[in-house]
Amino acid sequence: MAHLHANSVTIQSNSSSRPTEHRVWQSWGGMNRFIRETFLDANRACDQRKNTEQDARAKDEVGALVKDEADARANNEADARANNEADARSALRTILVHGRGNYLVHPDEEYLIWYGDFRWRHSNGNTPSSEEFQWLIDYLVEKVDDGTDPETEGDALLALSAMHGLGSSTKRPSYVKALTRCMAPTRFPRVRYAALRVVSEAREELASMTNSDPATLGVDATLLDGLSDALLTGVRTNHNQTMQESISDANSAGVTNYLYLRLIFALQKNDEWCKRLASGGHLEECNSSSLYDIVLASPHFLDKVYLAGILLRVDPSSNDISPKPTREKWWTLIQRAWSEFYLLPWDSNLQQERIIEALQALVTMTRQDLPGPNNFVASTELAELKKSVNIAMYYFKHMRRYSRPKADVGLDGAVLTVQCLYDDLSSYIASLSENGHTPRGDNRLLES
Repeated sequence: MAHLHANSVTIQSNSSSRPTEHRVWQSWGGMNRFIRETFLDANRACDQRKNTEQDARAKDEVGALVKDEADARANNEADARANNEADARSALRTILVHGRGNYLVHPDEEYLIWYGDFRWRHSNGNTPSSEEFQWLIDYLVEKVDDGTDPETEGDALLALSAMHGLGSSTKRPSYVKALTRCMAPTRFPRVRYAALRVVSEAREELASMTNSDPATLGVDATLLDGLSDALLTGVRTNHNQTMQESISDANSAGVTNYLYLRLIFALQKNDEWCKRLASGGHLEECNSSSLYDIVLASPHFLDKVYLAGILLRVDPSSNDISPKPTREKWWTLIQRAWSEFYLLPWDSNLQQERIIEALQALVTMTRQDLPGPNNFVASTELAELKKSVNIAMYYFKHMRRYSRPKADVGLDGAVLTVQCLYDDLSSYIASLSENGHTPRGDNRLLES
């Protein structure tokens, strides 16, 4: 079993152990092989546990045994179920151990909630189907119903984040119900935030669900309304948490808000969801001064990008929102996002994908509503924006060089996107100068 090999490696927090871990890791086949085989180990253990329970019920139906034989059989079956349960839990824990790329980490490390990459492929390169996660959804539902094992709930949720969806049609209703329950304020923080991440990773599938779409297959408006309410309650619970909890520090709060705001940004594209978000209080929450202040103060850029995108789509006439303050908030978020994008960790493929996805949205929004040519203050801001875009271009070019000789279409596209925006800003500022609106600021260019 793959997880038995992995458990033989001592997990250390100091960086000096990482080269050794990396060599061992590569000699065994890397992260993909370990996560895949450990996932299958957990599946087998759960199947064996289920088979043991079914065999026990079948024997009970056949007829009663003498007391001694019945007691012995019950003890053996209980031991077998306990062993299978322990194997399943151990395998799930080991999946998380491999979630940080090229070295091993403790499965309870907070980083894994936000950044752990638990995706895997079959040996032929194919991604697993949603049906291959059915057993894990059943296992999660069982644990949520039991309510006594939050550690395994969190482990199962993080392993399910690799699915990037809501499961097969037969499991989707029970899965949505379980996710809704996992985000309740009474749940452990790790469980709540793992559930938020799972829903955020499934945002595109969720955004495609409508009340009239038969593809929802059992996920009706009531379930979606409940999920919407749980999301808002979970986010507000996060904002109200005391600073004594390590999970509520500025860094974690920024990532939590990012996952929530990225989800709302995606759901806004669906008219039915947009109405649900408005009636459920999400748009009011996104336009609140408290959330704006939290996002503005966070050390990352992802949450700023998606809050800016949400505000850009808000219809002031239907929500009693003043256009001018909203416009000012939006522009401040755009500027801050460009100046802080490089602060996000780049230590995994998942992180790189998130950054590039957000960058595309940021470039589109920046182009969409540039300040008017007669606004002198805006001209000054444009000079600063141009500098920040140039820094972003430098970083992406650096990352592209670092990734060579391995081709990276995502990075190539990011470099081109930022380069085009930089060129357009340069032309725009030049046209302002020709009209007597010379921007103030340092126009020196970084080496690229």
